[in-house]
Amino acid sequence: MARDRKDRGANWFVERHGDSVLRIAKITNFVSWQPAHTVLTFPKQIPDGLLDVLFPGKLKADPFLIEIESFPDVETLQQIRRDLAMVLLIRDAVPDIIVLVLMPKGDQVIEQDQIVTSAHGLTELGLKVRVINMWTVPAEELLATNDVGLIPWLPLCKYDGPPEALLQLCKERIEQQARPEEKGNLLAVTRVMAEARYNNPQLLSLLGGEIMTLEKIFMQSPTIQRLMAINSCQTTQNNVLHLLERRFGGVPEDLAAHVRAIREQDKLNNLLDLAVDCVDMEAFRNAISGP
Repeated sequence: MARDRKDRGANWFVERHGDSVLRIAKITNFVSWQPAHTVLTFPKQIPDGLLDVLFPGKLKADPFLIEIESFPDVETLQQIRRDLAMVLLIRDAVPDIIVLVLMPKGDQVIEQDQIVTSAHGLTELGLKVRVINMWTVPAEELLATNDVGLIPWLPLCKYDGPPEALLQLCKERIEQQARPEEKGNLLAVTRVMAEARYNNPQLLSLLGGEIMTLEKIFMQSPTIQRLMAINSCQTTQNNVLHLLERRFGGVPEDLAAHVRAIREQDKLNNLLDLAVDCVDMEAFRNAISGP
């Protein structure tokens, strides 16, 4: 499975069906959940998911950090440590960490308990995570929950019957139980998961004749939409400042800070036009400082 396809599907799935991921990890006694709205960093570095989960008797939700890995990998723990550090820095809380590993790879494993030691041995950092190896999870166990959000994971699970029967069951459950607006997306993610294990076009066709695209799923992710909006604003800000610098020389720091403080794309587009048309730097400053 290509990593970008996995990442896109994972981000969409965790944001839309984070409760299903919690149930895979046997976390079931929560009252409510929602994707965390805090943007941690740039898109390539964000975790697959960060959930705020509220439990009975608590007034504040607890953070759950979700990582979904295609295979066991030595880099996974490095990524987990970075994600943990980001959440701790921004949220001032240590999140519960759930790692879903989709497929085995030789004898490699992700250890649940890790100790990282500093260069001179003066400091040790203990790290414990919940690792779920999907190929060890019985498919019947997920089916018994009657949670349609768990269906995309079934092709990766332990199943004694033929794969044709399992994929047909996945399709039937989604068509019968999913909301109309979710059916296509759930089938698409199910297909990606099945593709990782079987890579058989004839078998995959059981999930639908149309090859579902993950681009649509990717674009529906609220986190990705927010990050794209931020990146678009930053690009326009940079273009405004670069244009001013090319036309009039260095941009004063206070003026550059003023431009970077503007986050509305429409206003930034107007500033870009202004940077093209203004007669000098002072005219630009006066225009953006006016009412």
